[in-house]
Amino acid sequence: MNLIPIFRLITLRNAAVALALAITGAVDASGQITVKGSGMNILDAIKLIEKDSGYTFYFNADDLSGLPALTFNCSGDINKVLDCMFAGSGIDWQVRGNEVSLTKKANVSKTETVRKRMVSGTVLDGSNDEPLIGAVVNVKDTKTNVATDIDGHFDVSFTGNSCTLEISYVGYAKQSVYITDQGTVAVKMQPANEMLGEVVVVGAGTQKKISVTGAIATVKGAEFRAPSSNLTNNLAGKLAGTNSGEPGSGSSFYIRGINTFGGRTAPLILLDGVEISANDLNNIPPENIESFSILKDASATAIYGARGANGVMLVTTKNGEENTKARISVTYEHSLLQPVNMVEYVDGATYMETYNEAQRMRLGDVTPKYSWERIDNTRAGINQYLYPDVDWRGLMMKKLTQSQRANVNITGGGSRVTYYMSLQMNHDSGALDVPKNYSLNNNHNLWRYIFQNNIEYKVTSSTKLGMRINAQIAHQTSPNTSSSEIFQQVQYNDDGSGHLKFGSDIISSGSYFTNPYANMLNSFKEANENKLNVSVNLDQKLDFVTKGLSLTALVNFNSWYYSSYTRSLKPYYYRVLP
Repeated sequence: MNLIPIFRLITLRNAAVALALAITGAVDASGQITVKGSGMNILDAIKLIEKDSGYTFYFNADDLSGLPALTFNCSGDINKVLDCMFAGSGIDWQVRGNEVSLTKKANVSKTETVRKRMVSGTVLDGSNDEPLIGAVVNVKDTKTNVATDIDGHFDVSFTGNSCTLEISYVGYAKQSVYITDQGTVAVKMQPANEMLGEVVVVGAGTQKKISVTGAIATVKGAEFRAPSSNLTNNLAGKLAGTNSGEPGSGSSFYIRGINTFGGRTAPLILLDGVEISANDLNNIPPENIESFSILKDASATAIYGARGANGVMLVTTKNGEENTKARISVTYEHSLLQPVNMVEYVDGATYMETYNEAQRMRLGDVTPKYSWERIDNTRAGINQYLYPDVDWRGLMMKKLTQSQRANVNITGGGSRVTYYMSLQMNHDSGALDVPKNYSLNNNHNLWRYIFQNNIEYKVTSSTKLGMRINAQIAHQTSPNTSSSEIFQQVQYNDDGSGHLKFGSDIISSGSYFTNPYANMLNSFKEANENKLNVSVNLDQKLDFVTKGLSLTALVNFNSWYYSSYTRSLKPYYYRVLP
């Protein structure tokens, strides 16, 4: 919980760095002056011109004190730069030699003080970052529009403190960008034909789906939404295989089948470039996933060598979005779960009659295992201790169990910093029908809290720094016996003791038949687990060396803690005397 103020501090510091980097001024050899800055006031701009040129400004400081800090993107000779800086400000200027005098206009109306601003940017293809020539950039709700040049670059002006730019290009979906204090933006367009233009995550980056030749299956994160807190259980219908249904248990899945018996059969799983286990994958909320790619054949997994022999799963979590307002999403699910496709069993008397009939048909005229006296007394219910007839599944298992899941996430970003934060709570209860007044509350009960934080900071136009944090806290109580073992004992009625699952009967000294109800109640386990996974990545474009060349570096830290304790009760043992 103490991490949140730290992230806010980092965000504020990054904003301050971005402001400092954005303020620039220069004069080239031909006398052209350039003034660019984000959140910059008139006095700062004047100081830059005086510092980098031979011009001296004369003005009354009170005339300039009320002007707001704005974003400047002005270049040209001194007259053009001054015209850009003071447009709509209510300030007159005059150049005499190397001297510039500034005076306040008389009777300036409120409409004349509305400042005109300039924003520059580039329009790129979202899949390969190639510039788009002739894309139309329009200031929403105005008639102002421009087209991008051969480098995909554009300059457009607007009045006021903010606006929305609408960018359109033939064959691509229209994009909207919200402009506040940024002076430059980069817009990545996505093809309008989603099937052909869909971006697929592959071993060495991303490709358009139309250009992929390897066997790769992709699933969007939204498709994993299902009433289950275990992500791998939501793969049903997409990938096959499952384990027990107890809380915290996920699914088993095979991409390329089982090619080595007794060896490793699980695929290689990478979360944002970091290897994780199937258990880690199981605890990722669907809301956090941007895309899910499954690399199947040799051509798709070749980059991973022998590690990719069983297939590769590439999971990508969501990032924030540049120049968007904060968007908060809340999800709450309350599910009722019921076992399905359960085998229905006959009563004890019918079972014994059927067993004797099967024995006679197979072995001929032999002494039946169950006498008619035992069968009749069981059907009549004469003595439940000597002739029990127990519906173990009805006694030990609930018809319904419950599961709750809540998720809150926030996403957004500015011109340099983007963020995605998510907090999830899962609660799963088991199907064992433990008495409420029993001394050990050992039904399955799992609480899990998951925190995800993805922050990216654009240090420069070619350098991007990212940090991803995933923290998990889990608390679970259960019997100290696996659900599979308990369920198996419930399924098999005849244990060879001479009667149907009677108590914990003694076979011989030190050897006992197990009563499934006692096995469910005589032990208790409590487990606590904490995980922290932090990765920091640096992406550096090296276009100055050769176009398209880039460098990616990643550092990962993984911390894991687990503790548990158990308690048990020793049951009474007894024997039924003839």
